[in-house]
Amino acid sequence: MKTATYNIRIAPDIKTKAEEAFSALGLDMNEAIDTFLREVITGYGLPCEMREKVPNAETQAAIDEFEAMARGEIPFPPSQSVAEVIAELEKELEEESSG
Repeated sequence: MKTATYNIRIAPDIKTKAEEAFSALGLDMNEAIDTFLREVITGYGLPCEMREKVPNAETQAAIDEFEAMARGEIPFPPSQSVAEVIAELEKELEEESSG
């Protein structure tokens, strides 16, 4: 298939950040731009969002903790009943709102 070349000017930091985002999606810059243009043609407008969901710091810490438990690096917490978990969460919420 023949290809055409198109030169664009973008700020270096934008290029770097875009390459990082595309890499997280398994794409390089050329593939991402080609995909974007094909979606524009298909929908005759800007395509839907394509983004990787990045967890916030608290969620990432919980994911990291669980993964460490799964690897056996730290023990799983003792089993609790649903009622005990709810009571513990309510206590934490009460402490947060009064503190």
